[in-house]
Amino acid sequence: LTVSSGATLTVNGVIENTQSATNFMVESGANLIQVDDVENVGEITVYRNSSLIKHLDYTLWSSPVAEQGLKEFSPQTIWYRIYDYNTTTDQWSQIFGTSSDPDQNFEQGIGYMFRAPNDFVTTPYTYNGEFTGVPNNGEVTVNFTTTGKYQGLGNPYPSSISTTDLQTETDLGTLYFWTNTNPWDDNQGDYTANNWATHNGVGGVAAANDTKEPNAFISTGQGFVADTEIAPNTYLSEVTFTNAMRTSNEGVFFKAMEEEKHRLWLNLSDEQQTLNQTLIGYVQGATQGLDYGIDAQMFGYSGSALYSLIDNNENNFVIQGRTLPFDDNDVVQLGFRANQ
Repeated sequence: LTVSSGATLTVNGVIENTQSATNFMVESGANLIQVDDVENVGEITVYRNSSLIKHLDYTLWSSPVAEQGLKEFSPQTIWYRIYDYNTTTDQWSQIFGTSSDPDQNFEQGIGYMFRAPNDFVTTPYTYNGEFTGVPNNGEVTVNFTTTGKYQGLGNPYPSSISTTDLQTETDLGTLYFWTNTNPWDDNQGDYTANNWATHNGVGGVAAANDTKEPNAFISTGQGFVADTEIAPNTYLSEVTFTNAMRTSNEGVFFKAMEEEKHRLWLNLSDEQQTLNQTLIGYVQGATQGLDYGIDAQMFGYSGSALYSLIDNNENNFVIQGRTLPFDDNDVVQLGFRANQ
């Protein structure tokens, strides 16, 4: 059985594969959706192609199957270039301490940062990810061993999930998606421009020099970073994914746009490239103050930047929600950071 790219197979009941994993394949771009919270039997193969990457680029992966090894998934990635997110240090932490450490499996619902295989060259091309295991299904709960503002998460299913449903049912705030649009600069000790695409209830902000804004669904195999702050210094301790979040309909994004929204994107550029983008949006549920799940701080970028400010808050915001109705006399404070 092959679920072809662009197709969706929806299953009521258990998936039981008594043949080899290669006898049940879900191609990249396909969706395998289950309705019932049941435990599946037998391994399948789920393919997911990365965006174009080259030597030294990174991708945030999440496994849609159980018991998929990290080293096994990308054997040519150097062992010390596989990370998960450490919310205590706000840094990516190595999974393996030495090259001889035994392999570990992807944890369900967790995002892992992989550097491109070491045999990749400078010409960008696609990594053909292959996950082998029993397909994840039903409730998947991620317990945070350490609570904090940001957590590394990932889509745990062999189908897309709705960002809107995920954020509504779990109280997660802004989601951040890593791209490889902008290269590393050894002289500056940073990426040349912002590589994080951002999405929340206001809308999406593309990474600098990229045209792809994240919309309201998360693809199979996709890892991300989520803002878990639900009140001042109060953080979620767990997040639960459910089958009800699974979808194959990209139109969920456009349905959400039926709500009244007025939005303005601003780019900061130099003579060569765009450095970052910021969004101001007038949307339902927003106030002129700090709104958890609506206002989004800048994440993981310290270069030259344009951002907005909220009164009495020292943070820099890549997305700011403002109250409805839209008023063309409204004034929004902006901040500007110039590294050069």
